[in-house]
Amino acid sequence: MDRVIPTALKPGAEFVGRVHLATPARLDGTLEGEVTAVGQLWIGPTACIRARVHAPEIIIEGRIEGELHATRRLELLSTARVIADLVTPSLSLHEGAVLQGQCRAGDSSQSP
Repeated sequence: MDRVIPTALKPGAEFVGRVHLATPARLDGTLEGEVTAVGQLWIGPTACIRARVHAPEIIIEGRIEGELHATRRLELLSTARVIADLVTPSLSLHEGAVLQGQCRAGDSSQSP
């Protein structure tokens, strides 16, 4: 059974500033600034985000530019267009996704 993620920013909506999301959330509009989430953050297919993003889990279908820091996992679905620097212990990149930027994935404490 799929869990329903509430939409925090609907398609067509625009926001500039700092956002803190206290529950899992979905962004489908345009956002510029900073996003901090304590739960799963879903970037929908109509989203256009230019931001520094920090969340435990980030799933991307849309377009995002900036810095992404996922403390658990980061998943780029086939429609994702990402121009960003990424930091995450677990990265999943689906066929068709576009990723430009620097990426640090995996447990850095296990490096030689």
